[in-house]
Amino acid sequence: MPLPGFFVRTHQNTPFIWVDTNTDAIQIIDKATLQVVKTLTPSKDKKAMHIEFTKDGRYALVSIYEEEGAVVIYDAFKLEEIKRLPFKKPAGKYNALNKTYPKIQANPSPSPLPLGERAKGEGQEAMGK
Repeated sequence: MPLPGFFVRTHQNTPFIWVDTNTDAIQIIDKATLQVVKTLTPSKDKKAMHIEFTKDGRYALVSIYEEEGAVVIYDAFKLEEIKRLPFKKPAGKYNALNKTYPKIQANPSPSPLPLGERAKGEGQEAMGK
């Protein structure tokens, strides 16, 4: 790889790992062989970074992090550009649909009874009483 990058991304439905190189290039690595199979240059001499995937993994989104930048959408399997959306220094396309979050208990009280039916004092500690 040319230089150390910042983002390495993949999706469970794609056979590739996408690596930014802190340059204008994105390197595509085959998951099975761990070999670089392609280098994409979305915009010559403009920093390409921050790869994200659509929920189904069909498309990869690459930021061209420049004042006159863009989000470049690639077919994540054919490795071909599909569309280019102009943006100024696009970053933070965090795809919440592809992230895993811990489950949060909605009702912290151990009582299965509604608040009005609880025994006197039960659950009041959580309410600050």
